[in-house]
Amino acid sequence: MVLQLSEMLGITLGLDVLTQQFFPDRERFGASRHHPDRDKSYYSIFSVDLERRNIDFKMKLIPIDSTTHFSLHAKYKLGNNFYGYSVDNELARKRVKHLYEIIQRKYDSSTNYRTSLMAEFNGRTERIGGRDQIRIWNEFNPIILEQWIDRYIDKKEIEKTTGSDEQWFIKEYSQFWQARYVPTLFKMIKYLNEEDVTHKDFWDWYYTEYVKNNIYPILY
Repeated sequence: MVLQLSEMLGITLGLDVLTQQFFPDRERFGASRHHPDRDKSYYSIFSVDLERRNIDFKMKLIPIDSTTHFSLHAKYKLGNNFYGYSVDNELARKRVKHLYEIIQRKYDSSTNYRTSLMAEFNGRTERIGGRDQIRIWNEFNPIILEQWIDRYIDKKEIEKTTGSDEQWFIKEYSQFWQARYVPTLFKMIKYLNEEDVTHKDFWDWYYTEYVKNNIYPILY
């Protein structure tokens, strides 16, 4: 789903947390929606405990490379390696959750994020595979993390200046934005204006189910 993919890009800034690469700018770049819990009926990005909305949530959908997505499931199905599958899942889930936490914070142009965020990446620990205090970014390419921080700063500065993230998407993912997101946005506007639109059943579902249930955790 194009709209959901743009949401995921806004959270990860295009980073595939398993391949340690950024998705390239293509009209149809090879990103799959990975369900860490193997429940393909789940369509929301987050699972949120509404009673503890600011602290208790899980990533239920994660964008990963399509080839990696296939091999990850093959690891479980063909090799019956549930432990390895579970560890990869938890690493991906915890890494994206961490990125979401960073994205949600109030941005301050005077902060040296290149230093503070790299220190945070180096020190972030979680429970993975039944073991506590695992550094989830320990084996991650530091150059890619530095590039992510630069993307974060760039996106926040653009949002601060323009009031939206549109120019950031045009800069980093112009082919996807122009060829897929903008046409989808026009269809959405036609639907909201009660004009004839293809796949009206999708838009009915999008507004009655997806928008209502795709709840974002409130962290700050």
